[in-house]
Amino acid sequence: MPAMPKSLNKNDFQIIINLPLFGSLDPDQLQQVNLHSHKCTLKSGQFLFHQGDECHEFFILKSGIIKLFRLTLTGNEKVIEIIRPGQSFAEAIMFMGENSKYPIHAVSLSHSEIISVNAHHYRQILSQSVEICFNMMGYMSVRMHKLLEEVDRLTLHNATFRIANFLLELQKTQNNHSNLIKLDISKQVVASQLAIKPETFSRILKQLSNKKIILVKENAIHLLDEPKLNEIIQNEV
Repeated sequence: MPAMPKSLNKNDFQIIINLPLFGSLDPDQLQQVNLHSHKCTLKSGQFLFHQGDECHEFFILKSGIIKLFRLTLTGNEKVIEIIRPGQSFAEAIMFMGENSKYPIHAVSLSHSEIISVNAHHYRQILSQSVEICFNMMGYMSVRMHKLLEEVDRLTLHNATFRIANFLLELQKTQNNHSNLIKLDISKQVVASQLAIKPETFSRILKQLSNKKIILVKENAIHLLDEPKLNEIIQNEV
């Protein structure tokens, strides 16, 4: 279970204000969000919620890493998404009805701070303004578009394409203008996220290393030839 909930401070509230989910709220509505939100911490390996738990809140990650995943009928884990600081998650579930349940598991991969927002009160705020509802729809449409792009990557393209694309996207996520990126999650988790076997992930990394496109040192990867990575993507597309 998460550590004892705490009230939000000014820094926490600023994170909320900067998210598209709350950008159209007036000061009174933002105060209502603040009153019905709290912050909690998770240790590495702790679950925030389990698949099948009732959904009463959605979340914003302040720090750390959260893994969203499902278990297949055979017990294998399928990573749905890796959540990093500044991202919200589980917000779409609140529109599935009062008795909606989380369709996935959420577990912390490191010490994490999470802001929890009461879904019922947020829905009440949405019901007060058509403009806010339209903004919410726009935000959810962007999220859906990204998920569809992810489905395309996992179903229409080969493993080498997925890995090349992952490396370049990770570089953008880390706001890294150098050629060095760091894997902040295990290679096994990355492989699950890309829907490939861990041994396939390792084999392709080695192939890219042998071609001097990348250089792997433990959890750090040097992108030696970014144009070649882009060429792999363009050839597949």
